[in-house]
Amino acid sequence: MPYSTEILPPELAHFGDTAPHLQPLPAVGKGVPPALTPRAIWRAWFALRKEPLRVTVRLAFPEVRPTGPVHLDALLGAAVLRAADAPWHFAGREARVIPLPLDLLAVVVVDSSKNRPRRPCLPVWASTELREVEPGVWEGLCIGHADTLRELLSYLHEIGKAPCRGWQVEPLDRPLETARQAIRQARPLPGTAPHFTPPYWHDWTGADRAE
Repeated sequence: MPYSTEILPPELAHFGDTAPHLQPLPAVGKGVPPALTPRAIWRAWFALRKEPLRVTVRLAFPEVRPTGPVHLDALLGAAVLRAADAPWHFAGREARVIPLPLDLLAVVVVDSSKNRPRRPCLPVWASTELREVEPGVWEGLCIGHADTLRELLSYLHEIGKAPCRGWQVEPLDRPLETARQAIRQARPLPGTAPHFTPPYWHDWTGADRAE
């Protein structure tokens, strides 16, 4: 059966921290400076000013298309791991939350077991899937910090097996709340979709085991 979940607005998910509490985050090795840990990076990124943005990628070969949904937040998570100055550790296929320089639509607290002390606190990022708007050109929307996104996307040279020619991040001429609503309507959300946050292959809420 699915686990019980609580969907919180970001401002109610700090739990005494300076940023909304996200977990489980990746681990780091001994000797890694505190400023390079995932939680410290998330706090720094949360404090950045964010704005509505349009993200565009041009594929090197329009006929070589990505397969399946292309989630911008999942792509950015891969970029964060490539760009990290210190290795972030995972145990096998164990899922972890990757902090991103994006705004949050909500935080989902998953009560998976009464005996589990660290309940997952999952981000619903303010970002959409990328969709093809013309041959070889894919676009998505987000609310984020433009310069940090540009830096991260410079680490992505392919989407799956589709090579990329280049990325563009530009302001979206919409008011913040209008952009937020458009993103809500264009992305999977908790309560309406079983998989709503990266990694999208992972069953965070037990929905795949529902009878």
